[in-house]
Amino acid sequence: MMWHAFHESLFFVGLITFLFSFLGLLIRDLDNPFGYYDGASGEDVSLRPLGATADRLRDATADHHAAGREMSAQPVGAFSVTNA
Repeated sequence: MMWHAFHESLFFVGLITFLFSFLGLLIRDLDNPFGYYDGASGEDVSLRPLGATADRLRDATADHHAAGREMSAQPVGAFSVTNA
């Protein structure tokens, strides 16, 4: 009877240790979600699409201002809701 209690307690101590270790590593990776400059990250995500989008938005804004048009407050394709 004593032998089974030892194995059960050893199993639960190992399980809890594993879960806390996993959570610690998960929190460390979530602290820097893109991990682009961190070589030890589980997820390496390129930030190039974000930069390209910022450049396209900057160019579109400059084109609208150069043409003398005002920028719309609504995004392209958005619907305006009016109360009748």
